[in-house]
Amino acid sequence: MNTVIVHKTMAVGKHKGKRRYTINREKSAHIHTSVVVENISKATTFSPADIELLLSSVAEVVMEKVAAGCSISLGEIGTIRPTITARSVESRNLCNAKTITNRGIRLIGSPKLNRRLRNMPLRVTNSATRKNTKKEDVK
Repeated sequence: MNTVIVHKTMAVGKHKGKRRYTINREKSAHIHTSVVVENISKATTFSPADIELLLSSVAEVVMEKVAAGCSISLGEIGTIRPTITARSVESRNLCNAKTITNRGIRLIGSPKLNRRLRNMPLRVTNSATRKNTKKEDVK
């Protein structure tokens, strides 16, 4: 994986308000589903149409189960689970669905996937520093 050095103003912690440097993942190409289908087709005896149908069916089942609040195990890929974040309130009576600020999903990689990621080669591709363009850094 290629990485780049970025600098940003820290928003929290003991370095809050200070400019600090860190390494981020360099933007890389987005792999389209058609490429995944083609690679699976080459590695198996399944036709591209069969693979597309299978992926569509898996996606439909995952969406249905996650929307119902279930975690879904996807074998060697990992587990997908629904998540929520909510703002805190002063009393239990004020805590309700309106305090939920975000709903999403999280992929928790399998042990095999995590080992593979831990062992992947990393390289800083440039010595120049890129400015982080997150909202808190834009003046």
